[in-house]
Amino acid sequence: MKMDKTEYLAYVEQFIKNKEAKQIVSKELTYHIEQEKRRLMQSGKLSEEESEQEAVQQMGSPVEVGKHFNQMYRPRTDWWMIALLIISIGFSFLPVLVFDQEIGNLLVSKYFYTLMGVVMVATLFFFDYRKLQKWGWVFYGAGCVGMYCLAYGYGPVIHVMGTPIMQAGPLSVRAIYFLPLFILGFSSLFASPKAKLWKGLVLVTIPSYFYLNAADFSSLVILLVVFFTMAWYRNLNRKAMLGLIAGGIAAIAVRLWVAPLHSYQLERFYSFLRPQDYAESQGYTYLKVQEMLSETGWFGHSGNLEDLPSGHTDFVLVSLIYNYGWVVSILTILVLLSLMARLVAVNTKINDTFGNMLIIGGLAFYSFPLLYQVLMSFGLLPFIGISLPFLSYGLHPMVLHAIVFGLVLSVYRRKDVAGKVPAN
Repeated sequence: MKMDKTEYLAYVEQFIKNKEAKQIVSKELTYHIEQEKRRLMQSGKLSEEESEQEAVQQMGSPVEVGKHFNQMYRPRTDWWMIALLIISIGFSFLPVLVFDQEIGNLLVSKYFYTLMGVVMVATLFFFDYRKLQKWGWVFYGAGCVGMYCLAYGYGPVIHVMGTPIMQAGPLSVRAIYFLPLFILGFSSLFASPKAKLWKGLVLVTIPSYFYLNAADFSSLVILLVVFFTMAWYRNLNRKAMLGLIAGGIAAIAVRLWVAPLHSYQLERFYSFLRPQDYAESQGYTYLKVQEMLSETGWFGHSGNLEDLPSGHTDFVLVSLIYNYGWVVSILTILVLLSLMARLVAVNTKINDTFGNMLIIGGLAFYSFPLLYQVLMSFGLLPFIGISLPFLSYGLHPMVLHAIVFGLVLSVYRRKDVAGKVPAN
């Protein structure tokens, strides 16, 4: 049975489930049919109607063509990433099982945070990430407003050990909670063809100032690492970025030369280099960590963790190694590093600029605390308050990183159609 172009396309689309794929296939087939139709008409042997029917017939069986494109453009699922996430979440319960006995009431909260994380991943997986691009300024503005209130004490803000925390019902909002909003804002900026480095620098300066005033230096460093990683990947004047980084280092050196550190700051620095000289003060934690790691066997042993401050948060990796041994700890680190490697691998398969920016921003947000925490735990970097993704106890190590990976899975799910048709 001979069909014209309209009938053929309608028949093919019956076998394609994805609405966006129908638009792509229709556009592609129309182009090929029109090309062949013009060639046949130029021969002068066939009329316009006959040329169209012949061109349609050369496209092949509409059933086979429809099934082929349905397979090609079906939504994708990165099962490797999902498997690694499940394993990471499973490992995250190990430190809690230890400290639930020491501190109490941790396991119930851990279940709640994990449930929130799973819900966020599942929700974002099915959500079309492209709809977020036009709201980039809204996300950026919300992050700035939140950080302004936190830094200057507007609203229900309290201070815990010098750190401002905003109380929103049962939820305690910290400065790091606003970083995903800035990732979305920067992704929208860098996805624009008109993206410029100077525009990005203006935008990153404002929240950086708020983070400085909130005295959350670890979150500030993560923000800057995220921004410059995204700008570098977007290839926005890399020479200028290198100059800025070099200039920043020089400015810090001059600042330290003109106004040296206070005695307690110097003690903190020297305790990292020579902890034995400060065993009764700043060096105690370094010595305690060294002692615990030296006593650890392949399969670990139980012991008193009360002398290790923040053993379930900032030093969660040390407590994991001490209690469960090197076998479990090495496997845990490998799984977390594999997630980082998977982010890199997924990004190479994405052709949508906004999707690339989301993945690169998420990669920096996830990788910096992971690598710093590992190196810090083995005494290669100074101790700071930084959480290990998924493993550290609390809401943000689980939920914020669940948001990142949920967005990445959403990008991967639509990798075959993104950029070819606009989001619905």
